[in-house]
Amino acid sequence: MTGLAGIGKRSLMWMLMVVFTGVVLEGGLALASRISRRAQVLVSPWVTVPPTIPDPSLVYRPNPEYPEHDGRGFRNPAVPDRAELVALGDSMTYGVGVAPEESWPRQLATLAGRTMYNISYGGYGPVHSLLLWDEALSFQPHVVIEAVYVGNDLFDASTSLWPRAASGPADA
Repeated sequence: MTGLAGIGKRSLMWMLMVVFTGVVLEGGLALASRISRRAQVLVSPWVTVPPTIPDPSLVYRPNPEYPEHDGRGFRNPAVPDRAELVALGDSMTYGVGVAPEESWPRQLATLAGRTMYNISYGGYGPVHSLLLWDEALSFQPHVVIEAVYVGNDLFDASTSLWPRAASGPADA
């Protein structure tokens, strides 16, 4: 009997240690994600905030609640009152695959010593930029840069304007 009681206590101790370790790790990750944007991105696969939200004219727009997005939903540290430069574009301008500070709009702003606001998102193209034009001008920029990726943006523009043509001929 003493042997079985010892095994039960040992198993209980191991289970409590595993649970305690899980709670401490979870709390540590939650705290780190509140302190660091980088940690927030690393933890983001477990975050249930969708990266986009519906938009009546754009179909979708970046979600302001998503990690690394500002109050308007774009990938900037904050929404400035004014920006000397505004960038419009797709995933290349957004900086998919690189840290936010490594995206070309942030690099350009640093090199030029100017304020930049990046209005871009993956899947956006020239039609989206046209729809976002007034939002871009609200920053009273000196320069607006439209980044076009010839690989797919012109096709995306045509499917935005003529969605039925992209899906094939209509059934009679």
